Amino acid sequence: ALAPAEGGDASPPAPRATRILVCAPSNCATDDLAWKVQRHSLGPSGRVGDLDIKRFGSLPNADRKNGRNRTRAPSGRPRATNSAREFFLEEINVDVLINKMCKFDAEAGRGERDDADPPDRGEWWKKGVSFSKERRKILSKCDVVFATLSSAGSRAFVDAVTRADGAGEFDVVIVDEACQASEPSTLIPLKFNPGTVVLVGDPQQLPVTLLSHLSAPAGFGRSLFERLHKNNWPVLMLQTQYRMHPLISHFSSNMFYDGRVATARSVTSRHWSCAPWHAEPNFPPFAIWNLEGYMVRSNGKGYSNIREEDFIVGKILPRFIQKYVKPTNAAPLEIGIISFYKDQVLSIS
Repeated sequence: ALAPAEGGDASPPAPRATRILVCAPSNCATDDLAWKVQRHSLGPSGRVGDLDIKRFGSLPNADRKNGRNRTRAPSGRPRATNSAREFFLEEINVDVLINKMCKFDAEAGRGERDDADPPDRGEWWKKGVSFSKERRKILSKCDVVFATLSSAGSRAFVDAVTRADGAGEFDVVIVDEACQASEPSTLIPLKFNPGTVVLVGDPQQLPVTLLSHLSAPAGFGRSLFERLHKNNWPVLMLQTQYRMHPLISHFSSNMFYDGRVATARSVTSRHWSCAPWHAEPNFPPFAIWNLEGYMVRSNGKGYSNIREEDFIVGKILPRFIQKYVKPTNAAPLEIGIISFYKDQVLSIS
């Protein structure tokens, strides 16, 4: 055995905590993922919800731009929340935490100003607060950091996650909705020197959003996930679905996944698997109605389809309500109408 050097410490250094970065292309996807991890993932103690989670970025529905076209960070002032999800997202937001923790009296001194400080924070500057330093303190102690792909490339984020020992800023990087993210954007979080990278996505679902069709021939509409998949990189496919009616899953499985998706027994045993209206040809679990309509663009540059609207509002919906929605129903029925276009939703509503 090797003896410690004279005056040295024989005890081994404390192990460095593993830190995980989770990214998604949009704020909405990132927020949803953080909320699901909080509700369902096991923490270090083996209990659900025990992970120390932090969110870097804007709050849902926050005004993200100020007059100078720079990000406006959350104020931290109490505000009404509509759900437990919104309350949780506010509680884990890094900038909100700083505002809540740093309550100074009038005698606080002046501190240094850095470029990573958010705009319109003159009061914090006067009271000696460096937001980049406070962010670094918070993010250095948490288990999982959530940020959008674009936020992960910002100077403020880089300054906040840099480790003092010069090691990799994150041990693991996970990118959700990876098939909706362009290849360059997916490469952003890889600069943090992770030992493990996990891309989660479905190449059969929504592709990369490409605003310039001129860039498509250059491959900008392809995701990193798609590139690796087409080059025979090993891909683990989840083959059991726990949401859809079996007949809906049957169509999707055969149409897009070569019949490889199975339905969990917990889904097939649900009471709605044999709803009374399924016996009627107009209301099976899955149906496609092909209408010869056309899209109309409004003055606000939104889209709608009058033929589809008339079919839903004038035919299908009244017939279903008249036959199956009764005051004597044990539980109220819920009907969802989804459209690709905001104007169509407003028109139907």
